[in-house]
Amino acid sequence: MRTAAPPYLAPHVDRLEAYQKESGLDGFLLGTGQKLVADRGIHARYRELNDGALLSRALEREDRVYARALLGAHFSAALLEASDRLRAAQREITAELDGGRLTHGQLLAAWRRAPDAAARERAATATDAVLHRLTGEQQRWLEEYARVRRALGFETQAALIRALHPDVDAWLAHVRQWLDETRDEFVRRWRRWRERDGLSHARLLDSRLVANFIPLPHDAKSAPEAIRTTATTWGFGAVAERIPIDTDVRPGKAPTAFCSRIDPPRDVRVSFQESGVVTDHVTLLHEFGHALHFSVGPERPFDIFGDYPAITEAFGMVFERAAATSEWFERFVGVRLDEDSRERVAFDDAAVQRLIAASVLYEFAVHEERVEPTREYPAVFSREFDVTVSPLDAYTRLQSYLASRPFYPLLYHQAFAMTDGMWRDLVEAAGAQWFLGDAARERLTERFRLSCEVDLPEWLATLGLRLP
Repeated sequence: MRTAAPPYLAPHVDRLEAYQKESGLDGFLLGTGQKLVADRGIHARYRELNDGALLSRALEREDRVYARALLGAHFSAALLEASDRLRAAQREITAELDGGRLTHGQLLAAWRRAPDAAARERAATATDAVLHRLTGEQQRWLEEYARVRRALGFETQAALIRALHPDVDAWLAHVRQWLDETRDEFVRRWRRWRERDGLSHARLLDSRLVANFIPLPHDAKSAPEAIRTTATTWGFGAVAERIPIDTDVRPGKAPTAFCSRIDPPRDVRVSFQESGVVTDHVTLLHEFGHALHFSVGPERPFDIFGDYPAITEAFGMVFERAAATSEWFERFVGVRLDEDSRERVAFDDAAVQRLIAASVLYEFAVHEERVEPTREYPAVFSREFDVTVSPLDAYTRLQSYLASRPFYPLLYHQAFAMTDGMWRDLVEAAGAQWFLGDAARERLTERFRLSCEVDLPEWLATLGLRLP
């Protein structure tokens, strides 16, 4: 139970909160493409928090809760120049698509919105052209990351991961077993959708397109409108009103949706790019659910400084499951999902879970420095998705989350593993259709708060879950 900051950290709590507020806002503006380079003055003003000294003290004490939290500040500050170079490349490297020049993030948005197979292939080909040119800068960023890590005393990324997650080997075994047990059924379903939807030359991420074939009528409520109405119905209307959603598409904006906890519970923001497909609603309820969590659970920012991210992600997945029901869609979007549509959304969820699990095996093999990324990436993902996989995205996956989390796919897999138990917890408190009213408000508020107070083992024990 986290009741107070440990003695070595207690004198720094107010400064940590101030640092989080300034750097969190800077990160949101960078991630949404509203500014070009990080504000170095922020990190310089809080040098005693990000120079590695506090992180080293936490590691020496095997205080994994706060070591995990301090790691992000240290690497973000140490990698400022490398990150700015990479962001500049992501903004400046473009490819031609249908008469325009688009960045990597814009091309991914175009691929998701593509109206037919020919348009999807054009977007995918242009994306490959950008990735081919980005690879060198991604590699340079990873080399700089490794230099910073070695200075902390960890020769390999795997050694750092084991210091922060000593149960990682048990989880790796869990991932391998799950992939083996589900592979044949997943491939069978994937082949059926490919044949049915004319995905004859499917690429890896085309598995995420199955749900895009669900027609959305023009009068369907937009994702932001539906999600805000949902939050109000759940009893969190006043909180939801103060959570902004940035929906603009800009050069340099991250192509994925995300939530930034800048000064929780007062300032929490969401970034999102709408594509006009059913999964927009599912994705946005996941991210806005994070925003509710961070706006309702903590009393002050430090309450979630040492929270365990897999718990947060599991909340998001619970909310995704609610958004994937016919009842939720009919109530909040004005669309009734038929059986075919529900199967499509369910397959999209299965594809994401498989992408995460495969990423766990691929990335850890690289982190142990026993494989070459551009060979291991196609080998792992072609096995799990029954498609030919290009090596061009190998470094994108490695680099995406490293600055803040040393092994984020592990946390996502843990979140998937606990989602069923967290769903049952809400059903027991508020009924099978808890997501259609405010009956779960008290339980959600309790759980949001509990996640600020415990680490993963205590959380699992509270919900009666047994996992690796």
